[in-house]
Amino acid sequence: MTALRLLLFAVAALSSAFAFAADVRVNLSRAQINIDETAEIRFVYLGPGNIRPDWGPLRRDFQIVSQSNQTKTSVLNGVRKDESHWTLELRPKRHGKINIPPIAFGGTKSAQKQLVVRKAPPAKSSGGKKPKGDFYIDISVPPGDVYVQQEVRMRIKVFMTHPVRGSLTP
Repeated sequence: MTALRLLLFAVAALSSAFAFAADVRVNLSRAQINIDETAEIRFVYLGPGNIRPDWGPLRRDFQIVSQSNQTKTSVLNGVRKDESHWTLELRPKRHGKINIPPIAFGGTKSAQKQLVVRKAPPAKSSGGKKPKGDFYIDISVPPGDVYVQQEVRMRIKVFMTHPVRGSLTP
């Protein structure tokens, strides 16, 4: 009888350990960017504990422009679920195919991702010269005829040499 209780206890302990097995998901905002652009990468850690990932492997090929973290804990029917989200904005240090290495979250690692970084196209608005200063704006409109009161879609890109502090609202 005691052996049966011990066996049931061991099975229950192992099944609860597997229920708390950690998982890391990673999502890259874009697969290709120019060298003068940034990409957003999101990590979602599903598992117990307050984990602090090490971003060191990313710093070899990227500058971390900004970082945010959000943690959510829920208890439903006595079962606790922890979920942590990290969002990083990365600026590449070189062009080419860059492998984003697996990031360790405790004993679990994220998947490896790849980002293609293209050379920056020459700036047309400044005669092919790179603009000077802390920022510049590139405005482009698709070619074609435009009529009075017609909707015209335009793309506005703001390039900055320093990170923005605070928030930007359109």
